[in-house]
Amino acid sequence: MEIFMNFSKIWAILVFCVVSVAKCDEPRVTLPNGNVLIGLEQDSFYEGKKFHEFRGIPYATPPKGGLRFKAPQKYDVKWDTPRNAVEYGAVCPQDDLLNEPQEDGHVEEIYESGDAYSPKKFMDYGNVVLVTFNYRLGALGFLNTGDGKIQGNMGLKDQVLALKWVQTNIAAFSGDVNAVTLFGTNSGAVSAHLHMISPMSEGLFHRVLLQSGTAISPWVLQHNPAKTAKTYAAWLNCSGDVINNEDNETTPQESTIDCLMRTDVQTFVRKQARLTEWFIDPMVPMGPSIENAEGSSENEPKFLSEDPYELLQSGNFWAKDKVRLIAGVNSHEGLLHTWGGKFIY
Repeated sequence: MEIFMNFSKIWAILVFCVVSVAKCDEPRVTLPNGNVLIGLEQDSFYEGKKFHEFRGIPYATPPKGGLRFKAPQKYDVKWDTPRNAVEYGAVCPQDDLLNEPQEDGHVEEIYESGDAYSPKKFMDYGNVVLVTFNYRLGALGFLNTGDGKIQGNMGLKDQVLALKWVQTNIAAFSGDVNAVTLFGTNSGAVSAHLHMISPMSEGLFHRVLLQSGTAISPWVLQHNPAKTAKTYAAWLNCSGDVINNEDNETTPQESTIDCLMRTDVQTFVRKQARLTEWFIDPMVPMGPSIENAEGSSENEPKFLSEDPYELLQSGNFWAKDKVRLIAGVNSHEGLLHTWGGKFIY
């Protein structure tokens, strides 16, 4: 089973939690804060095993308005009545032909053991609790102005908050908070590996499975995020002066940050496609970056403040000797890039 993740196009990052107690027959769960979820009963793909599914569970406040480029805020709303968790949540904004992007896409899906990446096949392989979640993507998730005003790595910080949600709530789904495994392919593997070296993720998981990607893959980091951000802002008409066509005079524009904050999400997503110079190169046009301390708020957490290669080489990262790791490469992983090469010649 392969689950693909890309910092520009979302599929899922997976969290496996070993089941510690038997599940109830009724797909109803009460969370520690008293909120009640009502889910669905489903059948696994091959063997028809029964499992419970809970969809569209919010874990973060929608990053709208002034929260667009900020670290995520915990969703902390008390429901008056049980929530029917039977519909998938909104997708986070991305370049996609099938779904309308929305900025309130911070949701989780829970598959309690008993589409092309259906959880039904996972449920055949034993007693697991499977969690998938959405997070900010592309420029909305990884724009970094280099001066601390927009720090970057918002999408990875979303993932951290989702992992904290798991620690708080997964026991209600018969999950074991002491047996959490991260699993990802390609950019998903990169995310999982980065969590091993980020102090923000310390203690939130115990095992990692990486397929065809690591934190030191050559395509991972933005090496000049400030330049990319400046170029992107120009495409959105969010930098410099504006020409008034009527009298041919220039008028000062609002600040770049304010302009980026107010740009409608559809325009924001469409313009980021220009960052790809040809086909899928660069593979991750706007991905993780090292966060600059200058000009940043002390209250804004930093997911990555040092080069991943240097951290791993020094051994100075929290997961060393604490997290078990299996890493590998999928067959034919490079075919997409080889095929894409025909567009150059």
